[in-house]
Amino acid sequence: MNNIQEQWLADPVRKAADEGPDQLSLVPGPVLDWLPGESLYSLLARNHYFRGHRDPSHTVCAFFGTLTGKSHQKDMTEIDVFVARTGGALGAARQVLEERTLLRFYRIFMEGYENTLLEPGRLSTDSILKFPTGLQTGRFRTKHPLKGCSACLERDARQIGFQYWRLVHQFPGLWVCLEHDRALQEIQIKPKAQQKFLWQTPAVERLLPVSCAVAGKEGLSKFRSLAQLIVSITSDKEQGIRYLTEARGRFCRYLSDAGFVLPSGPLRSVYKNQVADLCVSFVEFVYEFRRHPEFKALPENAVAAFRLLSRYVNGRSVVRPLERVVITAWLEQLTLPNGLSIYSYKR
Repeated sequence: MNNIQEQWLADPVRKAADEGPDQLSLVPGPVLDWLPGESLYSLLARNHYFRGHRDPSHTVCAFFGTLTGKSHQKDMTEIDVFVARTGGALGAARQVLEERTLLRFYRIFMEGYENTLLEPGRLSTDSILKFPTGLQTGRFRTKHPLKGCSACLERDARQIGFQYWRLVHQFPGLWVCLEHDRALQEIQIKPKAQQKFLWQTPAVERLLPVSCAVAGKEGLSKFRSLAQLIVSITSDKEQGIRYLTEARGRFCRYLSDAGFVLPSGPLRSVYKNQVADLCVSFVEFVYEFRRHPEFKALPENAVAAFRLLSRYVNGRSVVRPLERVVITAWLEQLTLPNGLSIYSYKR
């Protein structure tokens, strides 16, 4: 059968207290291989059903060596254990993290993650498995609903017999499948409390209705443009970081040259006409986005926009990844008083 790595060993479910070298034994039985663009969560969810496991912890045990999934190996993270138990056939630890988890999105907003996420004890299995992500997400205050494209899923069922979650569709702020130009739909998952997570493969009939924010022509157009930006900056880490940095740098230079920034760094008062115009422009830009639950925290008035843009400009306050992406998208279409764009502005 296609997409299967054969690894036949005994005992499909190990004891929760297994803390010895056996945790590094190969996964017993056949293991499904990656599908194009598939997330780590999706791969394990498909393996869960393919292997006939009734309890979610049985799949955790098969791939991580204990029922809790916790690494008991000195100097080895849970991802390291996963790589050992799959014999490296599904990729090395860094490859899995950067190509199969939401680290691919978050890495452009993190500094020095190589020295933290790959340290033993930094990753919890719950953070890997509860959502299609490979890092602790509390610091970003972001929820990660599972999302799918009905056209992709229908094709999957027809062509390969497996429906799966594509990693790019799980990126925060991305609500349009660029391949089919169709709005993504969320799936509602309500696991039992003691399970903490639930392996769930996608199906068209289990998708929730399209959000009204993306359903209309104008909304779809704005979310499409944002999706294109997100895919562009996340495809290459260095180029993505450079693009975000240069966008902020050009904006800050323009504000400074125009006298909109105080000597101490913050923007001048929102009540100054031209600063107020910028804030109003941003509020108008995010209006369609705010109709979507994920973007509800974006500014709804000029005063709130002033606070967010001030944090963005001073460079010392926290600006969440999704906020930074939306600001960058706004700057891409912002026209300056001289008729130029931020991206053509030079000192």
